[in-house]
Amino acid sequence: MLQAIKRHFSPIHRIYQYHELGAQRGDWPEGLAHFFATPLPDVKEFIGELSLLAFDFETSGVDAQHDQILSIGWVPLAQQTIDIGASEELFVRHTEYVNARSAEIHQLTPHALANGIELDQAMDQLFAQLAGKVALVHGASIEKAFIDHYMQTRFGFECLPCLWVDTLMIEKELTFSGKTHAHTSLQLSDLRADYRLPNYTAHSAGIDALATAELLIAQLKTIFKGHSPRLEKLICR
Repeated sequence: MLQAIKRHFSPIHRIYQYHELGAQRGDWPEGLAHFFATPLPDVKEFIGELSLLAFDFETSGVDAQHDQILSIGWVPLAQQTIDIGASEELFVRHTEYVNARSAEIHQLTPHALANGIELDQAMDQLFAQLAGKVALVHGASIEKAFIDHYMQTRFGFECLPCLWVDTLMIEKELTFSGKTHAHTSLQLSDLRADYRLPNYTAHSAGIDALATAELLIAQLKTIFKGHSPRLEKLICR
């Protein structure tokens, strides 16, 4: 009885409940309608047997309440194989938020953003891609904050109920537990160097999504010795 109560109030259970709640609404745009019509992955499945979508945002800052999403990049992976051919990078239409300093940081020019697509269109494409997949990011707090803020302001819905895996949190938790060695930095590029992954000199949402997908595969092969853990062991809570 106690175990059943704990499961009912667990964060994972609430994600499934909220997904079901969203499925009852009939006013979603196409991508979100597809997301809510598609069952969430089973947390008891092995991560190596599931489909994931690695994605990344380039933003004008880290405050989801005031800053803007400038670009979105993603790449799918399944059975530890990255589908480069299905990767995508979308620029969000803006006529501001870019100056010489910010362009140097995120490699986005005023021209690229002026010719981008509307945020609603970009987000709906992302949500369609996330349908039935695990969301894979490095440093989930940023992407999650921007997505939840978008869902709240655009649709009055508390969050996007999906299952998140965070390569940064994997390193934090396993380093703390002694299952992997300590790192001098948990930045994406520094962790990749520790795993002897190639250095990408260019920087974009699409490249960072690919870099995150490659990092997860390296983690699974190195930390878990090729023995794929169940999704529930890796989910951000």
